[in-house]
Amino acid sequence: AEYGKQWYQRRVRVMNKELEVHVLKSHTAAVNAVSFFDNDQKFVAAGDDCCLSGWDVQERKCIFKLKSHEAPVKACAASPTGSKILSGSWDRTVRIWDGSTTNCLWTLQHEALVLGVSFSEESSLITVCCDDKITKVWDMRTF
Repeated sequence: AEYGKQWYQRRVRVMNKELEVHVLKSHTAAVNAVSFFDNDQKFVAAGDDCCLSGWDVQERKCIFKLKSHEAPVKACAASPTGSKILSGSWDRTVRIWDGSTTNCLWTLQHEALVLGVSFSEESSLITVCCDDKITKVWDMRTF
């Protein structure tokens, strides 16, 4: 029981090699994934509270919180500049967000629970892996 309480703290800890630097808290349930962008100055975090939150590391503040998924958000990714952000959920969708406006640009429907998302190095392709043993590759240039 003690292990469970320590593990499930609903916060993101930013640490250097030996010292905790910041504890950032905005989720009301477990944080499942994080992805840095903007030269490691910002990151997004995906949570079991069906939310995706964005953080400014230097300012130590939440810069946006998005709740449009209907089930836990298990995966997230940001393009290197943060111009596009991905969120993948157990509601069987991947949402593609505009990093500047935080508007949802596209929703990709899948047959299975979404477990992981990523951008290619140039951010022109995205991959989505699901619990049906299939990985899909989407070409962002066709959107």
